[in-house]
Amino acid sequence: MYICVDFDGTIVDHDYPNIGKPAPQAIHYLKEWQRRGAKLILFTKRSGEKLDEAEEYLEGEGIKLV
Repeated sequence: MYICVDFDGTIVDHDYPNIGKPAPQAIHYLKEWQRRGAKLILFTKRSGEKLDEAEEYLEGEGIKLV
């Protein structure tokens, strides 16, 4: 199973170009989906350095992207 998830306004609050505060329970559910075998795809308008920052944020939270 593949799940596409938005970043700004879904995983974190809207604060683009910065990374907003974590949305309640978002990381918890992403980890749970991963544990159940889901492959997570980041679906975002971010690109370049801002995309790298979002990916690094998720990796720091233990989220692996495909």
